[in-house]
Amino acid sequence: MGQDFSFRLDKNLVVRSENMTRIIYLCLFLLIFPTVGCGPSREQVRREEQESALRQQMEQEKAMKSWLGYHKNYLIAGWGPPTQIMDDGSGGSIYIYTQTIQFSLPGSTSTVQMPLLGNMGLAVSQQDAGAVIAHSTHRMFWINSEGFVYRWAVK
Repeated sequence: MGQDFSFRLDKNLVVRSENMTRIIYLCLFLLIFPTVGCGPSREQVRREEQESALRQQMEQEKAMKSWLGYHKNYLIAGWGPPTQIMDDGSGGSIYIYTQTIQFSLPGSTSTVQMPLLGNMGLAVSQQDAGAVIAHSTHRMFWINSEGFVYRWAVK
């Protein structure tokens, strides 16, 4: 059998190598066990994302509704001049505030090497410029002929 090592931690406690191995494994288990499976499940993440989107939609709806009954001058003071003003067909107008968000996807480069005679070759590179993605949100307020907000929409 192998050699049995032991040492004293104090005058009354003797720790043998076999016991020390058990203690080390126990400590490792206690360090690792609490971290296993602690993250949220995919379902929980999906549900939290849906709840967050719903909260944002409700906050936006509350903000838009809060302008009902206010005069257009207060709307302009709060939102600035509209991006566009259209006729509502009833003697009033529609104030449109457009917000556009853009982001770029990176491009890529691919190279194809073709051997020719001997040590000579040909390399052809093709570069993809990537893409720019834009998303516009239109917040619209209907203003009656007296200048008061009576309807809103987001598209």
